[in-house]
Amino acid sequence: MLRITANALTEIRRIQESLGDSTEPITLTVKSGGCCQLCYSFELSTTTPEVIWEQEGIKIAIAPEAQPYVENLKIDYAEDLMGGAFRFENPQAKATCSCSQSFSWES
Repeated sequence: MLRITANALTEIRRIQESLGDSTEPITLTVKSGGCCQLCYSFELSTTTPEVIWEQEGIKIAIAPEAQPYVENLKIDYAEDLMGGAFRFENPQAKATCSCSQSFSWES
């Protein structure tokens, strides 16, 4: 279903610790926008979606509307000259932006 690289796990842990609670899941959602139609987003949420994905103690809550878009999704984190960002790689996406933040999907 979902694969999270070691770099992404480390960054998620850092974010959770900076917020003072490393036990709450971070919610993965899909929103309209970006240069290709849709984009992935991590959000803090007080509501718990139906699906919780856990890897090495990190919990990702998957918003119901995002579930079709996370099958075989790989989440990475990388730093470059523009700063650090999560990178999302989904082999099922119809097209992706070069920044790896935005994608289009055939419905």
